[in-house]
Amino acid sequence: MNTQRIDEAKALMERGWKLREDRKFEEGEKLLHEAKEIFEEEEDWFNVTECLNHLSYSEKIKAAQSSLKGLSLAKESLKISEDHKTKRLLVLRALISLASSVGNFELAKKYTQEAMLGFDESVAKADIMSHLATFELRTGHINEAKQTADQALALLEKHWDTEKEPHRSLWKCRALLAKAIILYNMGDSTQSKEIATEALKLATDGNLKSRIQEAEAFLELLN
Repeated sequence: MNTQRIDEAKALMERGWKLREDRKFEEGEKLLHEAKEIFEEEEDWFNVTECLNHLSYSEKIKAAQSSLKGLSLAKESLKISEDHKTKRLLVLRALISLASSVGNFELAKKYTQEAMLGFDESVAKADIMSHLATFELRTGHINEAKQTADQALALLEKHWDTEKEPHRSLWKCRALLAKAIILYNMGDSTQSKEIATEALKLATDGNLKSRIQEAEAFLELLN
């Protein structure tokens, strides 16, 4: 290894992650990529991984910023809805998604419980219940989460023929994965894997790419 080049690359890497922390992402990532290239040429694989780690953190921070901005926009939408008496349910769905994205599961749970009141018994309501099951799990109510996931799946089964594709398969995959994750957290890896595999098959049959990725990622944990 060329020690001088390694030291230069380390300096670039340090400047890069400091720029990232200062939210100057483009400048910081440019330096991190330059450092990574030098480390690769010098076969300093430890510092190659360090550059990749810093770049991955950069993506995480950018995603968090985007989600916080999205939550702010959804809250603005809610205020307009309240002021002008527009349909609240669609706003709640946006709030549920964004509150979940920023990790505020208590808030997501609150909005989900309110949204459920706006649905009749239907496959669409089952989808909202799947979200609720996930948030119940995230907030430490695992038994309630399992009960909610079971209710969602029963509702999907009962009203399956009333909904068209791809919505019903998308929603059933979500419900199955929610239950699989709950069972995994309850220590039942065997049944969890069976249900996640069912979700993957349903997603694959329907070419539901996002659900395929979710199911495969979860099954990777179990294998």
